[in-house]
Amino acid sequence: MVRLTIYLEIMRDENLVEQADVNGAYLLDAIEAVQADYADLVSNARGSGLMCAFDMPDGDTRDKAVSLILQNGAFILGSGTHTMRFRPPLNISHEEIDTGISIIRKALNALRN
Repeated sequence: MVRLTIYLEIMRDENLVEQADVNGAYLLDAIEAVQADYADLVSNARGSGLMCAFDMPDGDTRDKAVSLILQNGAFILGSGTHTMRFRPPLNISHEEIDTGISIIRKALNALRN
């Protein structure tokens, strides 16, 4: 219980819940922009807070994208048969989100070539 109490205090003191709401909206906007630019590869952008996801055409394409993203320094999770999901830390910054989105765009460009 002591550890949980400390976690809750940190979340309150650092305003992490509100940050997650603001940064989650920023992340979802960025994913929707990727979807608009890569409609042939990205669909069904969705999210609540920082828990966001999008779909790819199939599992093989998704797995290739995950591999390319990992090679370029970001970590993203596959989920289900063809989904990519985001589960960033509550204190992620807009700059870190931008870096991740840039890496995703680089991977999607490589898939197109």
